[in-house]
Amino acid sequence: MINENNEVQETSQEEEEHEEETVVEDESTETEVDETEEEADDSDETVNELKKKVETLEKQKNHWRKKATTGSKVESKVATQSDDISSTDLYTLVRADVHQDDVSEVVKAAKLLDVTVSEALEDSAVQAILEKRTAHRKAAQATNTKTARKSSHKPSDAEVVEEAKKGNIPDKGSSEAEQLFWARRGGRPENRR
Repeated sequence: MINENNEVQETSQEEEEHEEETVVEDESTETEVDETEEEADDSDETVNELKKKVETLEKQKNHWRKKATTGSKVESKVATQSDDISSTDLYTLVRADVHQDDVSEVVKAAKLLDVTVSEALEDSAVQAILEKRTAHRKAAQATNTKTARKSSHKPSDAEVVEEAKKGNIPDKGSSEAEQLFWARRGGRPENRR
C-alpha cells in the first residue's frame, strides 16, 4: 500500500504541475486546456486500473504462497503414510508366524481399523483371512501341478542281462522279459540284418 500511495502521490504531483501549466497557459487557446483535462482523466483511470492490478497480483502472490506452504505439509503426510512398517510391527508379524504374502494384508487391515499391527492380528476378521489364505496355500502345495514322473529310461540289453544274473528276473510276459529273451539270443531278428 505504501508503494501505491507513493505512486498516487507522484501522480497527484504530476497533475498539479499540469494544472499550473494550464493556468499559465490559460491565456492561450482553450483547446490546449481541454487536452490537459483529458490527460488528467486518462491518468486517473490508469491509476485506478493500476491499483486494481496491484491488488489482484498481491492476492495471487499470497494465494500461491499459502498453497506452496500447505503443499509441503500434504507431501510430508503422504511420505509418513507410505513408509514401511516399524520394527516392532515386523517383530510382531514374525512372532505370529504370518506368511510373507500375508504381511501386506495385515498392514492394510491395521490401517483400515486404525489400530496397531498386533491388535489387527487379534481381530477375528484378520484371523479368518489369514486362516483362509493358509489353507489355500496348503491345498496348492498338496496339489502340485508339476507331478514328478518316472523317467522313461529303457534299460539296454546288457543291463537287463546283468539284472537277471543278480536274480532280478522280470515278470512273465512283460516288455523287460521279452527284452531279456532277445538279449540272450543275440538281439531281435530285425536288428540282425
